Amino acid sequence: MDQGVIVILTGAITAVSGVGGTAVGALVAAKGGRNQVRDQATIEHAQWLRQSRSAAYQSYLEGLYAVDLAVGAAVGAVANQAEGDERDALVEAIGKLRRFQWQVITAGPRNMGELAERAYELAQHAMATVTNTHLARGSDQSERYAALCDEAMESRLRVLAIRATFAEEAAAALSSRPFEG
Repeated sequence: MDQGVIVILTGAITAVSGVGGTAVGALVAAKGGRNQVRDQATIEHAQWLRQSRSAAYQSYLEGLYAVDLAVGAAVGAVANQAEGDERDALVEAIGKLRRFQWQVITAGPRNMGELAERAYELAQHAMATVTNTHLARGSDQSERYAALCDEAMESRLRVLAIRATFAEEAAAALSSRPFEG
């Protein structure tokens, strides 16, 4: 074979190899760039989700605190047979708690929504107990009234306990990876 042809063939093979190598390199770089963008988006979404959850949990804990204070005031008023009726503040606090509950449910994870539902049910039970105690006040059923006062106090203790549990679970949820729940 002529040396000129060999040089031309070698040049052509080198050129094709160079173009192929450049194309492969470009594909690898593009895939790496896409992965980097995807990873950054995942990180940013996780940060946003954590912030959303933190705000929802904080609001709910503040709502539980308000319910606790209102239950305490209502139980105290009923137990002391005070003239005033502290139930209006309790009704308002429970209404706010319900609104905050939806924030927790939408922020997730599921176990936090379930815990918020349980806390809301306990707040509702406390309201019913306080109302029953209020209605029994001044009646001839002093034993029933005393039992209802005890039950109202137990309701407050359950609200306190669920508040502590919610705070612990919220801290755990916020310290875990956002997509685990």
